[in-house]
Amino acid sequence: LDEKKLRIKKIRGEMAVEGGQVISTSMPGKVVKVMKKEGDLVKKDEGLVVVEAMKMENELRSSIDGQVVEICVKAGQTVEGGAKLARIEPS
Repeated sequence: LDEKKLRIKKIRGEMAVEGGQVISTSMPGKVVKVMKKEGDLVKKDEGLVVVEAMKMENELRSSIDGQVVEICVKAGQTVEGGAKLARIEPS
């Protein structure tokens, strides 16, 4: 596939994610809520962490079925853009 088609598939969520997944935030903000803990099983599209950025709450979700192996933040914590929030391994 050419680069444009790859980007469109990624935006639409049509690309499969292989292996583990690192959940990170794209912009600085404040962690409002951590909905899962280490060891929890998650399904694809299930919410993990809510981050408030620019007065908007963004729920970050898993793109795979798996198990939460690492939670790197706590509610109330301020994070930088690109900060690692959690890690999921396929089940």
